[in-house]
Amino acid sequence: FPIGRTTIITGAPDSGKTSLALETIGKAMNAPGGEDFTCLWLESENSLELEYITDTFGIDPNRFVVIEMNLKEGGEQALDQCSSLLRTGAFNMFVINSMKALIPKTQLNKAISEDTVALQARMNTKALSQYLSIIHEYNITLVIITHLTTMIGTMSRDPLVLGGGLFLKYGGAVILDCRKQTVLDTDPITKEEGQKYIISIKKNHVCPKLFPYVKVPHYIIYGEGTEVI
Repeated sequence: FPIGRTTIITGAPDSGKTSLALETIGKAMNAPGGEDFTCLWLESENSLELEYITDTFGIDPNRFVVIEMNLKEGGEQALDQCSSLLRTGAFNMFVINSMKALIPKTQLNKAISEDTVALQARMNTKALSQYLSIIHEYNITLVIITHLTTMIGTMSRDPLVLGGGLFLKYGGAVILDCRKQTVLDTDPITKEEGQKYIISIKKNHVCPKLFPYVKVPHYIIYGEGTEVI
């Protein structure tokens, strides 16, 4: 994940997106010279178990600050709170898990029958526009985890696309697409031991001199984390 730039991790549900981010944080914290590495994590899915990630990924909870979205105040308050914390310059990495689950306050307060078209896309655009300048100034790695949505009516292309506003595509320096694969007999693990995934790089503005659109197979071992074989 590039420092001072934005990486977007997208994919279908249960495709290893969160595990990939947590594994990276754990590696950075335990690497030589990583004693001062700190991470700010914005959680909107209420799926983070600190005891599990500490044991599995080796994350130091004292250097891992979690902000949870308040369902009464909406995603704007959480994003503003993170913006203030990032301006202190105390964090090396900032992860949003997930952008798709950050719901605007207006949408939460409206009735289901009322129209709320593009509210989330506008919120995402404003937030990312602000974060791009902050991470550049303080050399922070920004990682946005989001889900794929279905494009209705497409016949010739992949119906799963990156939703949440077009600015996510424009603002991301790297876009990673995670897809779950079937564990075969030729793989080094069995389906009882873990799951197999393919990470496809859909956008890469980091290493233009190399072929930028590679596909990387990796495995998530239950209770141990991610392994690239």
